[in-house]
Amino acid sequence: MMTDLNVTSLVGLLARYDPSAIDRLRARFPEAASVFEPGKRLGGTDEKIHAALESLADEALRVARDRAETAARFLDRRLRRSRLTRLAANLVGGIAAAGVIGAVIVEQRFVALLTAGITLASSSLALVADYLGGAIGGTGGLHALHSRAATALTSVAVLDGEFRLLPFAPVTPDERLALVRRANVLAAEVRQIEFEAGAAR
Repeated sequence: MMTDLNVTSLVGLLARYDPSAIDRLRARFPEAASVFEPGKRLGGTDEKIHAALESLADEALRVARDRAETAARFLDRRLRRSRLTRLAANLVGGIAAAGVIGAVIVEQRFVALLTAGITLASSSLALVADYLGGAIGGTGGLHALHSRAATALTSVAVLDGEFRLLPFAPVTPDERLALVRRANVLAAEVRQIEFEAGAAR
């Protein structure tokens, strides 16, 4: 049997976003009520609570899918905003640069100063676009965080499919608990993505 099973991320995700699911699980599995305590780490597992752990993981995966989709949509909007800001900066910068050259050629100081100011605004927009694209998500920026959210969504779907196949597959208790562990790690990853994206509520 597996020992030191950590389900804190599963319980924490449900406690944060769907506390009624924990209540339903406690009512359904009264002999395993301690599993659903936030911060609980199991030192060993009895086969009678395997079903409770699998149901916990199943409920948490449902919530993780919703939260990962929310984070991905939030990141999509930020990426679009960043790209549009960068496009506007490049367009304004190109037009202003052409205006500066023309004004210098015909010796129009006011026009040269005006277009230089517009060029400065364009550069400032480019900095804002860089900030929007890189300030979120740490090292890899917005694109890397968006990629992590997409990967998490895929992982949730794959793991959910594996849980759906459990009744039809010859799986050992240790293999079942390994799925619960993977679900716990995935729940933690989804919460981390939400936190880094600023999409957590």
